[in-house]
Amino acid sequence: MSNLIIRPAVFADIAAIARIHCQCWKETYAGLIDQSYLDSLSPARTQARMEAETSRHFLVAELDGEIVGFASPIRSRDQDASPTTGEIQAIYLLQRCQHQGIGRALMEESLKELLRMGMDEVTLWVLDTNCKAIHFYQKCGFTADSAIKSDTIRNFTINELRMRKSLSV
Repeated sequence: MSNLIIRPAVFADIAAIARIHCQCWKETYAGLIDQSYLDSLSPARTQARMEAETSRHFLVAELDGEIVGFASPIRSRDQDASPTTGEIQAIYLLQRCQHQGIGRALMEESLKELLRMGMDEVTLWVLDTNCKAIHFYQKCGFTADSAIKSDTIRNFTINELRMRKSLSV
């Protein structure tokens, strides 16, 4: 895909990342989490939160000059993680751009970034009812480990499972 660029985000990209984040939540989680919560998502609020998180790192997928997805490869936040465990904190791609290899390219660049950071394994958390994402992660070589976490957002609970992949060759 010659018109696809995966690159580190710059500060000016945060508005597009926030818009994509909200749109992807609405596209992906409709029917999986509370609709009133999805309806309340605001790109402006998300942008303000992301701009305040100065240590967060993003990669963006740019197709024909338009940012259509992003990922956030970081050092793992899990308390049981080794110092060489990375995490894909977020990876989102607009629905209209899925099944074109863009998500795979974004994942591959995220894994390369984690290797550059000295990581030898990577984890991610996924909504346990998000079968499409789980299938994608499995195709990328991730397997579920035994970790599960629950979080309450407003009046509903979501459950996430952790998936893991070795970065060793």
